[in-house]
Amino acid sequence: MSYSRYLSVLGLTILIPALAIVAINYRIGAIGWANPEIAATAVRWQRETHGIVNIAVPQERNFKFLSLADREPGVKGVILGASTVQSLRGADLGLHGVYNFAISSNDTAAVVTEAEYLADAMPQLEWMVASLDWVLGYVYRDEPPSVPDKVEQTSTISTAAQLEDTLTLPRVVGLRARLVEWVQSGAPVQAAVQALTSPLSGPYRCTDGVPGEGFAASDPTPCAGFRWDGTMSFEGQQPITETGHRLVLARSLQQNGEYVQSIRSHRGMPNEEYLRDLTQVAATLRARGGRMIVLLPPLLPGLERELLSSTDTAEYAGLTKRVIHRWAADHDITLIDAGASEDFGCQFSDFFDGHHNFGGCYDKIFTKLGDCRAPAWLLPPLERKDEHGKNCSR
Repeated sequence: MSYSRYLSVLGLTILIPALAIVAINYRIGAIGWANPEIAATAVRWQRETHGIVNIAVPQERNFKFLSLADREPGVKGVILGASTVQSLRGADLGLHGVYNFAISSNDTAAVVTEAEYLADAMPQLEWMVASLDWVLGYVYRDEPPSVPDKVEQTSTISTAAQLEDTLTLPRVVGLRARLVEWVQSGAPVQAAVQALTSPLSGPYRCTDGVPGEGFAASDPTPCAGFRWDGTMSFEGQQPITETGHRLVLARSLQQNGEYVQSIRSHRGMPNEEYLRDLTQVAATLRARGGRMIVLLPPLLPGLERELLSSTDTAEYAGLTKRVIHRWAADHDITLIDAGASEDFGCQFSDFFDGHHNFGGCYDKIFTKLGDCRAPAWLLPPLERKDEHGKNCSR
């Protein structure tokens, strides 16, 4: 075989599989995560069933906006943030008419924009929980909030962006998992045709009897999705074990770890623009007789203590908390600092990683806060007294 022919054969050997991956992944993306109709379809299905929607992560924002608009007249409060607060329910707060608007990987710039937009667009809105994720670095970033009146528009995913996405590592790995799934289904051709012609996985029943459906789901785990109130089920995640607890704490303090890098990124100084804009939203809510609650989400027991004492992070983590505490006190904003989750009775088994809990931890946090005479969301914690006349603050 000549050298040029050898190169041609080698090129085709590489090119043909690559083109097949691009074609299949592009088709799956076009009818799924990049499909502007998928979120509306999911909202209609949930309205009819009150079931669990497992939707592609890129469509979460569209789904949450459409869901909120669908039930807006009855919504009096919203929970804003990232996946760290997706398991927080209105019932935990003791409030009715609360929709959990938290979106995966939602940084603080987006939270501020959403807060400004919703406070203006929903005059009946009184309560708002705004989560500030400092261990993930969201509160420090330089990205400014977007223009509030543009926040709800559904953007069309360009063809170029879809093509670029087809060969990213997550999509290639995901395609491999799909191929295995098709083969194991017993009817690989039928399974492949279903995946390439419809973004729906087919309805099913969860163990509690609630229906579920996948809408171009990034994670095909059944029942892993959004409930009617906007909260995430986190089905399929495994609770941290005692051994896992020690490993997560050890890894969290590594210099190249996510938490250490995030906290050190801006020397622990939160973006002042974020805090300033949230102050204005809080004032708007107070004028309506409502309130903004700023939440520092719970962390795996022991994690905050380690970050506040580690040589690499102690100075900056301490500064972050002092700045946020002082800002909240100066502007009459209710702050619930739940970072040291063990102080509220949370266990490592309530978590599935260093900053996500299944929801049970939130139950414990707000139950303990409710032990004092006034609910936590009516008065700043430092002003509340227990039955012995002592402050409710930790």
